[in-house]
Amino acid sequence: MNKPYRLCLSMRTCSVAGLSLWLGLASGVQAGEDDPINAASSAPVAELLGQLDEDVRQYDAHIMTLSNPFFEGRAPGTRGNELAAEYIEFWYRKIGLAPAFPDADDTPNASYRQSFSAPSELKVTQERLTIGVDGRMLELTPGVDFNTLGYAGNGEASGSLAFVGYSIDEGGDGYSSYDEDTDLEGKIVIMLRFEPFNEQGTSQWTDASGPKWSPNAGLMGKFKAAAARGASAIIFVCPPGVDDDRCGRLEDARSTRARGPMRQEIPVVMISQDAADELLKSADAKGRSLADLTSLANENGGVIDLPGASVEVVTRIEKLEVLTDNIGGILAGKGNLADEYVIVGGHYDHVGYGYFGSVSGSVGQLHPGGDDNASGTSGVIMAAQWLKQRYDNLPDGANARSILFMGFSAEESGLNGSKYYTQHPTLQPSEIALMINMDMIGRLREGHVQLGGVGTADGLETWLEPMLADSGLDIGMQKSGTGPSDHASFYRYGVPVLFFFTGTHDDYHTPGDMGWKVNRVGAIQVARLVTRVAEAAADRTEGFDFTPTSDPQARRGPGRGSIKVRFGIRPGSYDDESGGVLVEGVSEDGSADLAGIQDGDVLLKWNGKTIGSVQAWMPMLAAHKPGDEVVVTILHDGKKIDKTVTLQAPKGTR
Repeated sequence: MNKPYRLCLSMRTCSVAGLSLWLGLASGVQAGEDDPINAASSAPVAELLGQLDEDVRQYDAHIMTLSNPFFEGRAPGTRGNELAAEYIEFWYRKIGLAPAFPDADDTPNASYRQSFSAPSELKVTQERLTIGVDGRMLELTPGVDFNTLGYAGNGEASGSLAFVGYSIDEGGDGYSSYDEDTDLEGKIVIMLRFEPFNEQGTSQWTDASGPKWSPNAGLMGKFKAAAARGASAIIFVCPPGVDDDRCGRLEDARSTRARGPMRQEIPVVMISQDAADELLKSADAKGRSLADLTSLANENGGVIDLPGASVEVVTRIEKLEVLTDNIGGILAGKGNLADEYVIVGGHYDHVGYGYFGSVSGSVGQLHPGGDDNASGTSGVIMAAQWLKQRYDNLPDGANARSILFMGFSAEESGLNGSKYYTQHPTLQPSEIALMINMDMIGRLREGHVQLGGVGTADGLETWLEPMLADSGLDIGMQKSGTGPSDHASFYRYGVPVLFFFTGTHDDYHTPGDMGWKVNRVGAIQVARLVTRVAEAAADRTEGFDFTPTSDPQARRGPGRGSIKVRFGIRPGSYDDESGGVLVEGVSEDGSADLAGIQDGDVLLKWNGKTIGSVQAWMPMLAAHKPGDEVVVTILHDGKKIDKTVTLQAPKGTR
């Protein structure tokens, strides 16, 4: 360990100057510019990497590989997810770990992979939109002029066209798109996205301090209103002049995924503004454009028949099974503890191109997942390498538990990989001494690490204290074994767990979570601490007695998909049990920001009910819909203050 590395450790994170060198932004970046042959050897990044520990250089290679665009954000169903699985398997083999799973012939310990089905995707197998005007037929081009939406049913429809404006049953100020006796039987309707807007392109029914759109802008209500009146197909278009980035793209089946009762029984497509404009001009007896009809809909509701064109729409969608793999490798133990296990794991998947899980609504953009969770996956690989070296040097007669290293997939869609393992286990709870999870360990700031699960076994917290004290890190401990990561599946399986996490940040689930932003030195510190804990757990003569930390039903909480509102904060901890939720960050123009909630505030009560932790808060959020107002009691600068908050819908849901 040399001086620059010691400096980073003593500061608990690299200095600004060190970070500048790391990114190649310091003034010395031009060194050697006039001497191309020697330029590489004098480059600051190469110099810094050369001075740092070999482990940091290896970790850097893992991070930059897994977050490379070639890996497509590692979402299940992408080639990038398969490549990430191959990468982890390659390193498990190279390190010398044994396969953890049976193969297709049920031969034990013959495969590194445990295959399972992730949540299914919708695949459009047929789509056609044809327009007939004056005896001429024009077939529009999928992907350019129109796309089938995920709300579509399987079917075909042909007939005349009707413009239904925003297709709103009952909106603000008594507005309605329909009369009581409106009959759309057999009609193909064309409708507008969002709701009536003003000259600034924003909603007429919300004010500047509230959400951008009211609940009337939601897609489901629009589609159901038309279908309930007999519409045989729906053509959906974004109105010109609206101030919303989503009008710059054609949605498709992936960006508007709908399941179960959300899907309609009729075709539903989105058409481009240009194609819609030509269609309307041809179909309307008065030759009015899309802009003209939008202006009318902004003023009043009502249905306008468009007799000048006939339309045929065909859509067929199938559920596509998405297969992915957990990746497991075993480091065999020694002596009379070899039949017991410690598990060290982390999920390697991410949200791909943001068709699900993007908090910024960046649908179709690469989400590289540098911190979430290339950082933890890289930590698992490093821990496997270090512990294999240690086990190779164990003396004859030593006793040590086996260690199962796991890379879980489909975590982002609901902990699916770890759930599948605990439902189809190779080990029973009695065989697992401890499960350790690394998820987002790449943004160490001021040396602070959150460690969850310390209350999941008798004496676990006391046993950990000497190792934590020697780590040089500032450890914030939480007792709970729940949380939004894979350790929660093992906790529910009846296994003691630990969860290492360096906290959320503004890049969480956005395209900005890039590998170069990871604090490599800090992540290595965390991975070394995990390795020491895993080694000590493997050597410990006695096991750990599992202890539940909350009521089994209460700890499950609502699924992510059941929460229909966005509060717009980044919690300081997901498992803190101190009687409130610390606000570590506030999303610009989110519900909390517009209500005046700031970084450093603590959420104490929700409509008078105490907020104990993020996990306890989730059912409260799940009980609301966009547009609801709640009174939130916060602690601000030592004073309790009530704030009225208008809850918004999650980004990208309308």
